[in-house]
Amino acid sequence: MGTKKHNTIVIALSAIIAVSIVFIQWRSKYTSPYKSRIYTVTNGWGYDILVKDTLFIHQESIPAIEGNKPFGRRTQAMEAASRIISKLKKGESPSFSQSEIEQIRLSE
Repeated sequence: MGTKKHNTIVIALSAIIAVSIVFIQWRSKYTSPYKSRIYTVTNGWGYDILVKDTLFIHQESIPAIEGNKPFGRRTQAMEAASRIISKLKKGESPSFSQSEIEQIRLSE
């Protein structure tokens, strides 16, 4: 193999590796460590919040209200989980006030 061809291959492979490293760093910077899982419970829905694929919050009932009542609709559990993730991203406490829960329960 000639020196020129060898140098071209080395430069091309170096460029591919450099672009791959930049892409991986960019992707990890914009990938959220927070995820939610919605699941069924007796008579309703609950949610889990995961941080870097580790369980952080397991919520089988509606927070901020008396009793252990689950969310009546899947979309309500999804909305609650979404709001918790939004709060975590802002560095806020992952809790709900009763008025926030009422907004979620009255949605749809």
